[in-house]
Amino acid sequence: MSFIKKLSQKNQGWTLVELLVVCVIVGILALVIMAKMSMWVDKSKEAKTKDALRDLRVQIKRYYAENDGLYPEGLDTVQRKSPTNPNTDVPAFIPHFMNKMPKVCLRADAQHKDTAYVTMLSTTDPDRMMTAEDANDQSGWLYSSTTGEIRINCTHEDRDRKAQYSNYGYEAME
Repeated sequence: MSFIKKLSQKNQGWTLVELLVVCVIVGILALVIMAKMSMWVDKSKEAKTKDALRDLRVQIKRYYAENDGLYPEGLDTVQRKSPTNPNTDVPAFIPHFMNKMPKVCLRADAQHKDTAYVTMLSTTDPDRMMTAEDANDQSGWLYSSTTGEIRINCTHEDRDRKAQYSNYGYEAME
């Protein structure tokens, strides 16, 4: 019995210093995880926007193929007359090709709200390709109905600082 009594007297609990050390370690781990979590949220927003951009490009090409080589005049719900045949209506881009315009979701410190707003780039030259300099940093999408190109209308760099948002999909070309 004396052996058991010695063990119970020896292990009576944690000291205040030990508890404080454990609390500090848990606090440091929580801070590290919180910092990583904001990075993960930003990266998921960027991935969502890249997927939306890819989908938009595919649907614009589909529109072009189904409408005798015409790009949509606007990425909206307005049905328009065909410029080559005024007696023919061309379908609206939304909802025929996409249910709705996807939102551009960027990292938190890019200071843009998540928006589906489309800025039209006006050009009459069919050979003029859109460049990153055309982006005016208003967020949303930048679209040219002459060439059918679409980009993200933001000049900030992505989370990894590897590319401007307006260059997504064109990184290797520019």
